[in-house]
Amino acid sequence: MKKLFLALLMIGQFYFCSGAFEVQMINPENTSCANIVSLWPGGLNFATIMKAPGVNFRIAYTNLYGLQELSYQAFNITWNRKNNYGFGCRVNTFGDKLYRESLIATGYTKSIYNRIHVSLGLSYYLIDIQNSYKTWSIVADLGGLFEITPNITASILYKNINNGHLKVSHEPLPKIFASGISWQVNKSIELGAEIYKDILFPFSTKFGAKINIFSHVKINSGVQFDPNRYSLGFSFYWKNFEINTGYRTHLNLPSTLHFGCHISIK
Repeated sequence: MKKLFLALLMIGQFYFCSGAFEVQMINPENTSCANIVSLWPGGLNFATIMKAPGVNFRIAYTNLYGLQELSYQAFNITWNRKNNYGFGCRVNTFGDKLYRESLIATGYTKSIYNRIHVSLGLSYYLIDIQNSYKTWSIVADLGGLFEITPNITASILYKNINNGHLKVSHEPLPKIFASGISWQVNKSIELGAEIYKDILFPFSTKFGAKINIFSHVKINSGVQFDPNRYSLGFSFYWKNFEINTGYRTHLNLPSTLHFGCHISIK
């Protein structure tokens, strides 16, 4: 009965709400910082590859709202070539055998005058409803990262610039705009803010902070307005390895725990 209810819920969301893939990022470190998507590595903006030297692997897992039937897995790999150009690839899966959403995204970023980084991404989306329905789409994204000063960075992200629609049903995928700014206060504290707009919903404002509280321990926290959501997480790091946890509230549904790890090779 529980699986039937979840299936009807997800299928209903698909047929009556334009576009699926409302959750596109579960990186615990960024999710804990109000789910800021455009500003920091591991988000949705491929231009942020320039802030992560060398090769970086990220793996994340969560059960949305604590439900195993809404499991979400993500794998992310990026390569930064001497802060000149870089490539990235992200693979996400969401749901179970009855209803599954999948995403494969790849992107390229190039530095201009060392302080301006621009990116282009392509994403392949797939929805598979067991023994019933399958559809797909390809969308393009543009991103930018601007190092205003050594301590202040701004970002911009446009998702689905080609107005991608799901095949067969012709339902539009979400069009998203996000722009942020970060301030590295000192070696231990970094603050970030972002405005986020899904074409179907009002503007949302996000504020996040990353603070090193002990040696090898960092706390990540954030708040989002409209809708109001709160988040908190911890990062435990040693040399090139990092373990991340995150907790994010929801207005009407149970909160979600996020888990992940990050390996960098410089």
